[in-house]
Amino acid sequence: MNEPKTIVRRGLCVLAVSSLVGCMDVELDDELEVIDDEPQVRDEPLPLPRQTRESHETMEPVDAVLTSPRDAASAEDISQHLQTFLAGEHVAGAVVAVVEGDYITHLGVTGVANVETGEAMEDTDTFLIGSVTKSMTATVLGDMVDDGLLSWTDTVGSILMAPGHPGYAGVEFGNDRDQATVTALLAHYGGYPKSSVLSVYDWQNPAPESGFDHRWGFIMDRIYFADIDADGEIDPLAMSDYEYTNIGYAVAGALIEKTNSTTFEWNIAQRLFSPLGMTQCNVIDALNPPTARGHQWSGEVMGAGQNVTYGLRDPYPHFYDPAKNVVCDVHGLAKYAAYHMRDEREPLQTLHAAPFGLDYAFGWTHLDGEARTEWADYLSHSGANGPEKFTSKFRVVPDRDHAYIVLTNQHGSTHPDEDVDDFGTGEIMTWLMDEYPVETGCVGKAQVFVPDVMYGCAASVVSAPFVRDLMCADGYHVCSHEEYVANNVSIFDGPLVVPDHHYWLSTNLQYGGQGSGSCMAVQSGGTPCRQGEPMRVCAPQVDDPMGNQCNWHSCGTVVSQLYYPQAYLGGCNYNDTAGVMCCAD
Repeated sequence: MNEPKTIVRRGLCVLAVSSLVGCMDVELDDELEVIDDEPQVRDEPLPLPRQTRESHETMEPVDAVLTSPRDAASAEDISQHLQTFLAGEHVAGAVVAVVEGDYITHLGVTGVANVETGEAMEDTDTFLIGSVTKSMTATVLGDMVDDGLLSWTDTVGSILMAPGHPGYAGVEFGNDRDQATVTALLAHYGGYPKSSVLSVYDWQNPAPESGFDHRWGFIMDRIYFADIDADGEIDPLAMSDYEYTNIGYAVAGALIEKTNSTTFEWNIAQRLFSPLGMTQCNVIDALNPPTARGHQWSGEVMGAGQNVTYGLRDPYPHFYDPAKNVVCDVHGLAKYAAYHMRDEREPLQTLHAAPFGLDYAFGWTHLDGEARTEWADYLSHSGANGPEKFTSKFRVVPDRDHAYIVLTNQHGSTHPDEDVDDFGTGEIMTWLMDEYPVETGCVGKAQVFVPDVMYGCAASVVSAPFVRDLMCADGYHVCSHEEYVANNVSIFDGPLVVPDHHYWLSTNLQYGGQGSGSCMAVQSGGTPCRQGEPMRVCAPQVDDPMGNQCNWHSCGTVVSQLYYPQAYLGGCNYNDTAGVMCCAD
């Protein structure tokens, strides 16, 4: 492996809140409080130089979810490539993106947002995303599980029929669907019928359009007490059978509403769109339609799409919102992808696993890895809004920190004499993944820090060089301390990407300070750690998801006379395993 030589500089530059005010010509071991044995937490933090204290105390970790993806202007424009691929196809317009960690690395836009006006498609246009909505509904429920508001094993009946709810106390269900767990419901094992079955129900008294009881009351009135299938017979569907159903996700929306006593629309905005910065995403209504207009190829001309005023055409307004009616742009979906690639809390990780032996997880299809994903499993879902004429496809590869997004204002085959199951988006997705396959600097699970430059490779290995080297893919080496800082740490803003695991560097870093948040990792002038246990890159907690430990974390550093109060370094004595940070040769 070719590793750059480590250059050791001495002296310390002092950082003011908004400017560098000069360098202190002192030895590092004069500036750092050094402890003779091992790092240990003290009650009082180490006082920093006066000029830096304010910036240190107010610095918050950079949240990769809230800040990602970064400026899309740096993405490679693949619009011309996309146009060439779609030449001769009858697609009104499309927006595609490849997401790597916090970055949209490839962005393509083609066609028109509105055939009638000729308005060109923009990457900021919004689309109905159809059943991609399902994973968002499941994510909201996962967040509520994480908050302790419900559990995966709670049943539909225990939530919807909780004692004390006015008007429904003591009501008996007409079938066993109340026994479906939250897990079964989201995996389509809840015993609920397909959407088409609703056509035989009585729609003369539709549910109210607003109010948190509207979806729940509608379900109680029509679904639990009606076991009629599409042929007017008693529905034989057992909860042990898989049945893909929009109704089940409408019920999931009702669980959210009943648990929080607020509408599904409010919950998804507060628990997903707002915290992730998905500013152009919303549940569709007459005041917030997609900016792109849906279309369909008739065989001779591209038919003008509907100017969507959803909710007016249905006798059950917004009933299916939790199943298929989110509006979003490619940038919002990229942030949503980053959330699922990075957040390793147990409830959200549960969403990625298929619980009943098939390939459907919680709003996703869980697919086996293939060459173009570096053999990592991935999550996928298609979306189609037939009446409104939109289709989409969304794929996330969590263990490689990659995602792929395809959005079109097109419904139906691009060639009416051909049977195209997912209306052309499947072909576009196949092209996108074939042209821009997953490539990282790791031989296993990867976190993208800088695409094609630096990757965190999650593992649990000792720091011996011959072991660390095995974690980096061909063309990559174990990063030095200086390489890590140069690629990821800003003096004013701290690290650009927050590590989600602990990673070894090639530099034998020493320690100084008093504990997490009041510590330094330096090349010299500090106290050496035990043999084979140097300081390293650390996630902002003691234990990482692989079980590695950093007894100190959130430490600063000094490189080339510049002081960085937060660099997410840490670890040291008795912390003997970590992953590896790998940099391009």
